[in-house]
Amino acid sequence: MKIITSILLGLTFSSITAASLKCICNTCPDAETCETSPSRESTCFKSVRRLVHPENGTYFLEETYGCLSGGDGLLAPLQCDVNSLRHTEPLSMKCCKDQDFCNDQLPNPSEDEDPRWKISVPIGTSSETLTINNWTALAIGVFSLLSFCIIIKYIVTNLIRYCYGSRTKSQSSICTLKADLERFGQQAASSSVSTNSYSMSDDLYNKPPAQINDDSFIPEDLTSGIGGKLLSQRTIARAIGFGKTDHVGNGRFGRVFRGQFHGEDVAVKAFRTIDQESWVREDRIFRSLNHENIVRFIASEVTSLANETTEIWMFLEYCPLGSLCDYLDHHEVLGEDHAVRILYSIINGLNYLHEDYAQASKSYKPSIAHRDVKSKNILMKSYDSCCLADFGHALIKLDENTLDYGNQRLQVGTIRYMAPEILRPNLALLDYRNFKTFAQADLYQYGLILWEVCHRTSLDVLHQAGDHKLPYDDVVPQNPDMQDMIKIVCEMMYRPPISEDWKKYPKMKHLSDLMPECWRPNPKSRMETLGVKKKLKTLYDAVVLPQEHYFSSK
Repeated sequence: MKIITSILLGLTFSSITAASLKCICNTCPDAETCETSPSRESTCFKSVRRLVHPENGTYFLEETYGCLSGGDGLLAPLQCDVNSLRHTEPLSMKCCKDQDFCNDQLPNPSEDEDPRWKISVPIGTSSETLTINNWTALAIGVFSLLSFCIIIKYIVTNLIRYCYGSRTKSQSSICTLKADLERFGQQAASSSVSTNSYSMSDDLYNKPPAQINDDSFIPEDLTSGIGGKLLSQRTIARAIGFGKTDHVGNGRFGRVFRGQFHGEDVAVKAFRTIDQESWVREDRIFRSLNHENIVRFIASEVTSLANETTEIWMFLEYCPLGSLCDYLDHHEVLGEDHAVRILYSIINGLNYLHEDYAQASKSYKPSIAHRDVKSKNILMKSYDSCCLADFGHALIKLDENTLDYGNQRLQVGTIRYMAPEILRPNLALLDYRNFKTFAQADLYQYGLILWEVCHRTSLDVLHQAGDHKLPYDDVVPQNPDMQDMIKIVCEMMYRPPISEDWKKYPKMKHLSDLMPECWRPNPKSRMETLGVKKKLKTLYDAVVLPQEHYFSSK
């Protein structure tokens, strides 16, 4: 009995005093080695698995080193000396405990044990190699995808340009115009105009989407225009969209707001997607313009809003004083010199628009008729300088006998400002294939602007300016319809009244004498834009100081 007790005590003592073992470990989170518990069954192990490379289909061996503790009874011994070949991928596990770090010396299984241990890549290929191959494959995939996208974009862009070019040819425009003229005949029909509309384009805007002809919406490349290339267009929209914005007003085709980009104010004209055709046309025209009295175009793009709707944003020069109409409404009365400066800047921009130029950038600017000249579409760059804006209704001269109307009707623009030949078309009197016809209609509208500005000009203490009035305010309703204007302008030949007081002052007399030259009933007898500019230039030179001439010529 004493002998048995001694043996048990000896075994217990030897178990308690068994030393721990240090092993190589490549799975330990904080170290490259590990230490077993002080037990006889504790061992170092090395596990080897054969895996398939996911990219090239070859085999490699994954080696795992670590400690196997004997505190769980017979679990540790059972895991050692495993050579499992029944799995899809072979697994081998060997253990050792003769010395510290002995698992670093344990050999890998050989193909002599089983042919499946044969590999196509050198033993020791690790996950690092796999990672490198993955990155290589990813780079190749990304490059292939980008190449494919570039090819698709090139094909689609050229197809769009081809389709757009074919739709804007003069033949389709002439056919549209002929249909208008046949419908009007000798009298302009008023049934197509809403009695509550202030602008002809509002009639289209108020139609439900089902009545809009989707075939007329022509997409085009979203590229920068004449303005400075501040940043890529996507970045501009994102920067402005997340920055501070101030609502400015509502335009004919959508809202207008002020945004900030790199510390500078820009005007953002947001078109609704149903008005894409007008945006396409205005964008196309803006890219050919570069003049101090034309609002500067920066860029345009399609952008998505937070409420999952889409708008088309056009980025323009911001004019802090607003439109000429707002300026005349809210600003103090003008002086004679002030009025001359404003009116000359407008005719300077309109004359540039009507002329064709081979510009310094070697790009050709064709002759363009605005077709909607009014005080709302003239912006104040400064207190005495204006610029023309809103070219959604503009017409382009292609050659001497060909005009590009787009898909627009003959009667576009604001009813109140329409020239008599546009209010009541007469094919017997006018050639609507001649660009001069529409240039003279712009000049009629300028004559009304001339009257608006003069009516707001103060002469002296005894002859103060009146409140701002729109043309024909005293004879037509606030929102006149087509029949109202035909009766007043075409039948009664009525024009805004010219004050007798204006003729007592040399500069105002000069301006008032120009008004009838602009709004004569027969457009062929009106003075041309260049002639009006030359007459106003005489007045402008008299009110501008010599040093201002020097700096304006730079």
